[in-house]
Amino acid sequence: MKPADTSLDAWKVQIKIYRRLTPAGRLRTAFDLTNLARGLTRAGIGARNPDLAPERVSLALRDIWLRRLS
Repeated sequence: MKPADTSLDAWKVQIKIYRRLTPAGRLRTAFDLTNLARGLTRAGIGARNPDLAPERVSLALRDIWLRRLS
């Protein structure tokens, strides 16, 4: 599914690049994108809760990710 913030032309280029990746490259890309999403989520939690201790941010992140998996 094409992301709402991506033009059709850019999406087509992105799909071509993904299709050229080796299986190892696809796995590395999946890990990289997962880490990016985790970092953005962590930053969002911290921005909305500036007084939250880092350990609590980690717990909130874990709760969000586990909810999405269930």
